[in-house]
Amino acid sequence: MFQLDTCILGFEHLKSLYATDEDFRELYYVCQKHPKGDFLVQNEYLFKGTHLCVPKCGTRKFLIREVRGGSLA
Repeated sequence: MFQLDTCILGFEHLKSLYATDEDFRELYYVCQKHPKGDFLVQNEYLFKGTHLCVPKCGTRKFLIREVRGGSLA
């Protein structure tokens, strides 16, 4: 058995933002104890299924901009 971990530079700060984020703070608190529906906390990140939940911050704005018309489109 083996485990594959990834570290994405620039995303580490998201962990500290969940506790105060208006969209995710309550859900993050609940999911730290046990998953709720499709939501779960893994390695201190909040996920909905396989999708990372990104708190309101500059990173979120950047990702939205990139998906809508940047190099990730």
